[in-house]
Amino acid sequence: MHQSGRIGRLITCEQVPGQSFAIIIPSCGKCRCLSSRYFRPRSGVEDQARNAGLYRPPYFTCNCSLAAGAVNPLTLSTMSTITPQVLLKAYTAGIFPMAESANDSALYWVEPVVRGIIPLDRFHISRSLARRIRSRQFSVTVDTDFDGIIRACSGQAGSAGENPVIDRPSTWINSRISALYNQLYAMGFCHSVECRDAAGNLVGGLYGVRIAAAFFGESMFSANRDASKVAMVHLVARLNAGGFHLLDTQFATDHLKTFGCLEIPRDNYRRLLDDALLAQANFAEFKDDDNPDAVLTFAKSGHHEDT
Repeated sequence: MHQSGRIGRLITCEQVPGQSFAIIIPSCGKCRCLSSRYFRPRSGVEDQARNAGLYRPPYFTCNCSLAAGAVNPLTLSTMSTITPQVLLKAYTAGIFPMAESANDSALYWVEPVVRGIIPLDRFHISRSLARRIRSRQFSVTVDTDFDGIIRACSGQAGSAGENPVIDRPSTWINSRISALYNQLYAMGFCHSVECRDAAGNLVGGLYGVRIAAAFFGESMFSANRDASKVAMVHLVARLNAGGFHLLDTQFATDHLKTFGCLEIPRDNYRRLLDDALLAQANFAEFKDDDNPDAVLTFAKSGHHEDT
């Protein structure tokens, strides 16, 4: 799994019965490799980890039951199964799940040291992107093909991952994540923005989680040039029109920074999240996705088009 910048704090790793899992809390934000499976030191395992070649100070030591024959002090029975309700609670606490690959059933709770957000009153749109939107090259809809979007973002269909929202490869979405977010969609807490070409083919889009006045961007894909960017502009127009306070991108990437994405410390993010959770917003307020001028007006929130 590859990320841009610091990985932050991995809260827990939960795997299928018979496999290991443990508490994971890196002491340093420099390491970007999540697949190494380094774990927080516990009594009696530091020497085992060092002997197994899994100790890399000043990062963290390995407490994996698969390493050096160590007996993991945690068992699956001590953890609750991840349900849609647990997932929603996690988002309100500022953490979210990730998987190492589409073929790995493990889910990791992640809380970044610094968080990527796009201030909704400072969203940037390039002149070329504004022209693309005005050209009506894509037909944009909302919540008409959520499963198609998440499948494309996971690489199961189309050409996924051109510009993922949080700079992840297209294979990070495993079957458990897909099932969980489809359940959240059925409950009304997940939304998708779809872009189709003139033939009606799904060529771009994004999806994310909505709680109160916060929207948590999860992933986006593009099979045609700028399709994911157009979807992002439509999303921001909808969030502004609906009175949302927070657009969380989880991580900041060079691509997202072109929209005005910035990094803020975890404590600052938590304050913004708390404020957004206390506010009310309406994701269905905006009804003008077929009106480019309305889309651009609400997305720009009074700011000029960038060159």
